[in-house]
Amino acid sequence: MSKSTNLFWKGVLKYISIGIAVFLFFYPAYVYRLIYPYIFGKPIEGRLQISSEDYFSDLENPQDIRIKTSKMTFIASPKVKYSVTGKVAYVERYSGWWEKFAHGYDASHTLYNYFSPLDLTLVYGPLANKEKYQLITFEHEYRTAKLTYPPSLIKYGDLINYLNNYHIIPANNRIRRVLDTILTNDTLYIEGMLVNISAVEEPRFFLKTGLRHNQWHEELYGGNYAPMCFVLYTTKIIMNHRVYE
Repeated sequence: MSKSTNLFWKGVLKYISIGIAVFLFFYPAYVYRLIYPYIFGKPIEGRLQISSEDYFSDLENPQDIRIKTSKMTFIASPKVKYSVTGKVAYVERYSGWWEKFAHGYDASHTLYNYFSPLDLTLVYGPLANKEKYQLITFEHEYRTAKLTYPPSLIKYGDLINYLNNYHIIPANNRIRRVLDTILTNDTLYIEGMLVNISAVEEPRFFLKTGLRHNQWHEELYGGNYAPMCFVLYTTKIIMNHRVYE
């Protein structure tokens, strides 16, 4: 191999390495997926089957949960047990410096970030079928799921009953770490409690969870009344043959 050819390939490898490094810097989930399952998860047999519906059940003697963060302390007030196995339609992260820069600064939204580092949009039931799923374009605008779909082919009732946006609150560090590995199109089982959130100290803050489908905010969001998201204090996740709890 001539000297000039050798220099050419060294240059190519250099730029490929830089490209890979930049990609992983902005999308570290691909690295975490290779490491975190073996540190924070436990192997589990069986294959997940997407739910035909999500599941709600009553809590016996629910107790408030105190959530201490680096900046503030919050109280999570459990309302009902909740679980579902769904397909991840969208992931929005708020914990890294890049995500914080990309979303900009807003005082009330920043309070969300202290206790909920990630939003998930999940679909299940008929919406998880490949034919319907591919017809929907999923987007996200700070804590709010947005979709574009053909009304002639997708029933609005299906969107209400088989799609949810979740503000995820990890119950422990194992749950917190698996959140860093979740990507669009993953299938996962998620379990926990739907909770209302309030701040212990100033600034005052209150976030009310949805407790059923077709439940709407009483206030306008972006000029519209929006379906309520599920604020999920997450105690268990199963994904890629690993359980985190």
